[in-house]
Order: sequence, then structure tokens, then C-alpha cells
Amino acid sequence: MSEAPTGNQQALEYEPSGGQTEDTVKLEALGPMVVNEDGTLSRITNWESMGEAERANVIRVIGKRNAKRLEKLKAQAADEPLR
Repeated sequence: MSEAPTGNQQALEYEPSGGQTEDTVKLEALGPMVVNEDGTLSRITNWESMGEAERANVIRVIGKRNAKRLEKLKAQAADEPLR
């Protein structure tokens, strides 16, 4: 929907997820969200000081790690009885 930011621009992007139940919101100037092992969220604190190649690598690694952690958290939630 929006183009990638250049320089000091900040991007806000909303993208429907193709009929899935989740939608995507991108705040590119803030960097990727990190899913912690306990399910809390955090950000990369030095995102603004990273170069483009380093950012691309971080996005690749964080994306894979987040997917694994979310899968594990969903499985744990499915195993827990409702309170």
C-alpha cells in the first residue's frame, strides 16, 4: 500500500492478509516486533543505527524466530484448560 521509507521518512502500512484472520500493520521506522519467549513484545533498540543489509538480516532472523515462538505459544495455549 505504501512505499518503503527513504531517509528520515516514517512509513505506516496497513495490509489486509488475504482473507486470514490476522491483519498486518507495519511501522517501518520503529523496526520489527520481537515476540519474546513469554509472549510479550519488544523492539530492536538500535534499529535506526543499522544499515540496510543488517536490517534485512535482522528481519529474516526475527521473522523465523517469531514464527517458531508463536507456534509454541499457541500450542501451549491449546494445552492449557480454560479458567
